[in-house]
Amino acid sequence: MAPRPVAPIPRVARLAALGALVALAACGGGDGATAPSTVATLRVVNGTASPITRLFWQRCTNPLWGPDRLEGRTIAPGATLVIDSVPSGCYDLRADADGGRRATRFQQNLAGGATYEWPIAAVALVADPR
Repeated sequence: MAPRPVAPIPRVARLAALGALVALAACGGGDGATAPSTVATLRVVNGTASPITRLFWQRCTNPLWGPDRLEGRTIAPGATLVIDSVPSGCYDLRADADGGRRATRFQQNLAGGATYEWPIAAVALVADPR
């Protein structure tokens, strides 16, 4: 007995099957695993006797500081500000305190799912070069 010829699968059915596989892969295959986080948490700890009045962060590849992330708020001496949902990547950080002093940290890698603490000590504050 000769084998029956296999009918070709219509293109629509192939595309539907491909779409189902892509959707299953995006969901992690149903094994309960979750996709890795693409955001980090930044904790800014003010260890100085002065309030932090402005806070900036920028991608390492960006030469401009951009907007003040505190938007008129301050970080009191001894206080900690927690910033959730910072997109992962390489950042330059800057904190300005009263009296024209600032602290900077360059080339800080913020990996998704991680929490990074930036302790700002009085010795880290230097006069603004402007």
